[in-house]
Amino acid sequence: MPDFLQITQKCFRYLNETLDTKLFYGTSRANIPAPKPASSVSVPAQTGQQPISVIPVTELKTRIQNCQQCLLAVKRKKFTDFGGPKNNQAVFISDFPSYFDEKQGALLSDRSGEQFDKILSALKINRRLCYITSCLKCAAPSEPGENLSELMVCRKYLEEEIHFLEPKLIIGLGSFTFRFCFPGADFMQKRGQKMEFCGYPIWFTWHPKDMIIDSRLKKPAWDDLQRIFGIN
Repeated sequence: MPDFLQITQKCFRYLNETLDTKLFYGTSRANIPAPKPASSVSVPAQTGQQPISVIPVTELKTRIQNCQQCLLAVKRKKFTDFGGPKNNQAVFISDFPSYFDEKQGALLSDRSGEQFDKILSALKINRRLCYITSCLKCAAPSEPGENLSELMVCRKYLEEEIHFLEPKLIIGLGSFTFRFCFPGADFMQKRGQKMEFCGYPIWFTWHPKDMIIDSRLKKPAWDDLQRIFGIN
């Protein structure tokens, strides 16, 4: 299976060749400055892959706030904060900030956040003890295209974030997050199963907004989470 970099490079070429970005985003590529190099410490990656940088989350946030490497970043009105304690109970990866999240400046601030809080309460987990982040770091349409350059940019940010956290437990929320982490794999086949992302254990279940759209998904999501957290 081709690696993520090959896939995203092909997607990026497709974007350059076919997408009228000014029409879709209200700006042109000419307005996007070249990315600035950032200082970081590199750690060995898997054979055949580029080294992954390990940087503090505070520095990563500064880089993201100043990032102009994709069209979502150019249209960003406000930075959507993410994070939590490094010594956390779990790392939750959402898909992308909603426009309401962007307005509030925090992830899972909308109705999906209310559903998320209910899930944490049922699990007897304090949200303040969780680390909450997202695949894409800027607000996106309800279902952003998966052939856009933000996949390549934000994938690197997420990998740096995970390597800094060294989490014992990661939970990916929804099929977009799954495809972002494992392009080409089948969410329905792998949902609820232990996998490995950046060398750390990760499980996937439904996103809270999926449960709002279809309440029938609450039961399988709850079953997934009970298994993940070892609740009988």
